Amino acid sequence: MLSEKGDSLVLAGNQKKLKIHIHTNQPHKILTVLEKYGTITYQKIDDMALQYEISQNKKSSIAIVTDSVADFPKELILTEQIHVLPMNIAINDQYFLDKLTINSEVIQAKSTPDVKMNTSQPSIQTVDALFSFLEGKYDHVIVITVSSKLSGTYQLISQRIKAKDLSDKWIHLFDSKLNSVAQGLLVKQATQLVDKGLPFEKIVEEIKKISERIFIYVAVKDLTPMIRSGRVPKHLGKMAQKFSLHPIVSLDKEGRGKLIGASFSQRKSMTKIMKKITALSRHSKLEEIAITHVLSNDDVLWCEDFLSKKLGEHFYISDSSSAIAIAAGAGSVAIAGILKENI
Repeated sequence: MLSEKGDSLVLAGNQKKLKIHIHTNQPHKILTVLEKYGTITYQKIDDMALQYEISQNKKSSIAIVTDSVADFPKELILTEQIHVLPMNIAINDQYFLDKLTINSEVIQAKSTPDVKMNTSQPSIQTVDALFSFLEGKYDHVIVITVSSKLSGTYQLISQRIKAKDLSDKWIHLFDSKLNSVAQGLLVKQATQLVDKGLPFEKIVEEIKKISERIFIYVAVKDLTPMIRSGRVPKHLGKMAQKFSLHPIVSLDKEGRGKLIGASFSQRKSMTKIMKKITALSRHSKLEEIAITHVLSNDDVLWCEDFLSKKLGEHFYISDSSSAIAIAAGAGSVAIAGILKENI
């Protein structure tokens, strides 16, 4: 069964426990098959294409690392040689790796009232393995994490840096105080700074400045996931659902989620966000924007058409991570942007 889904297949074990090694371009399909036959207790996935590119054609002596909450076009991982630490996704007793062995479609298919879903930071083994790979290959490493107010990823990586006694002259850990497509924009900017050949210390300095100019607006279609996860108080969430309110969520300066508005439909929420974006553009305050979504193709096409006509600028659209899909729910759309300096 597995031989049809990849090559270099090796199986070892017995009727109680099985270890599997396989080369595949679609690891999530392997997990979809395997979960029917047993409990998946451990996963390790290496991006062999990225490893090959780094060994044969390394772009820079400075590595950029982030976590899978950062949403940006998948092709940037290879072209910009970005190292991504996958968040762990738990669905009942099964565990998956965000953007590797699970995606928004799978999350939606498994979303039923009796199914428990949650996210957690990357594993210690995954972090340690990446740092071991980077040592000796790069002169410097910059790690950009999801907001420490939303996840324990920053704290975990900080602990592993101390445990491995890694020098702050070699590695810099940066709390983005952002998430999703806003975090993705910061990562993209970091790769551009590296491409310019700037010194390590200057890049770290510039990343901090840029992060303070990034904003994000999220139109949430279904409050159920946010109520279930505790991100919205249950009584307020139920009241909003009763009146069919669709919230607009953003982040404060410390990286905490905050409610900034609500509408009686998802499209009206998005229209409000579009007005904010176009107002910034009209006054030449926008440097770059990007969009991500959770299974909301129609709304994203509407956004794309609206912004293309109003702004006439190119921007990228990406699928949200599974972590965001669980937190914000199907139908959510997020738009992030970078404000120009000295406005």
